[in-house]
Amino acid sequence: SFSIEIKNKISGISLDTAAGISINALFWLIVGGAILFWFYPTSWKKIREMVVSENNNYKVNLLVAANNLSQLFLPLLGITSILYAINLIPIFGLRGQLILDAAPVFLLYIVAGRWLALSLFSNSVRAGQLLEIEGPRAHLATRIVYALGVLIAFDFLSRILLSNNFLSLNSYSVSSLLVILTLSLLVFRLSRLLSNSLAELKLSENKRMILRILVSVATYASLVAPFVTIFGFFEAGRYLIVNLSITFFLFGVSYVLYDLFINIFRAISLFSNSEAINQGDEEKSFLPILVASGIVLINLPLIFLIWGGRLAELEIFWDKLNEGYSLGSTQINLSGFVSL
Repeated sequence: SFSIEIKNKISGISLDTAAGISINALFWLIVGGAILFWFYPTSWKKIREMVVSENNNYKVNLLVAANNLSQLFLPLLGITSILYAINLIPIFGLRGQLILDAAPVFLLYIVAGRWLALSLFSNSVRAGQLLEIEGPRAHLATRIVYALGVLIAFDFLSRILLSNNFLSLNSYSVSSLLVILTLSLLVFRLSRLLSNSLAELKLSENKRMILRILVSVATYASLVAPFVTIFGFFEAGRYLIVNLSITFFLFGVSYVLYDLFINIFRAISLFSNSEAINQGDEEKSFLPILVASGIVLINLPLIFLIWGGRLAELEIFWDKLNEGYSLGSTQINLSGFVSL
């Protein structure tokens, strides 16, 4: 068992070795705790105060981007320090080490879920808002997206434990059924909330159309997945709702990153130009369009992998692109197309 593995490991460590390990681990534990419980909340409060008091437009845009990114990178930095401190203590056996190895991805889902929820719906971050929902609906949407990240993290952990025979098939089935049903309920609730908000908000036609398509897909998938699972097609239900949730996570992250780029791009433009710049004109300039195209191209292979594609198949496709295709007497390949 887990406790027996720890006892066996502890019994094999000398006092001198344990003292050296403890001092090193304690240092990184203090660093991680200081980042999470002191530096992170203090910097968040300070940046928000600077955003409110600052009159210079380009500084405001940079502070908004810094405020948003701090919600992701500072918690990750603190968690990384704590995990490193735990890894320095050699008291874990096979089971413990497996959990430690899976912990970075597990915690990344949770932290990224919180960051994405704040970015899309919370006014406290002020960057990447998908819809400017106010009041209780904004709090509900934030909690739902955060809960989706937590559920995806637990689904990942249960799959890891099952594949290493540390979780029985029956236990995995029960836990996954709960994850599938809860995910479906949350996705349905979020899709209804967004659908009701679409009619009230001023959006560009492109954004409205894309969001309406995503909301429709989410609604139907959240209704189909539970019934498919209950009627015996367990893996099909999990495949549908979990992969759809991860895909929507990817879309949300891409949207927020693009919005952050626009904030930084606007700050640089305002710094080099004293005149105010129209938001519509800046988003139609060449560099934002190039960045948006790059984000889309990066997302395509990621979506392929999320929905069950293999890395070997991507490598074969990449080799064919570099090798090129013959069109009459002309050889068209990737480098030539980029050059053109």
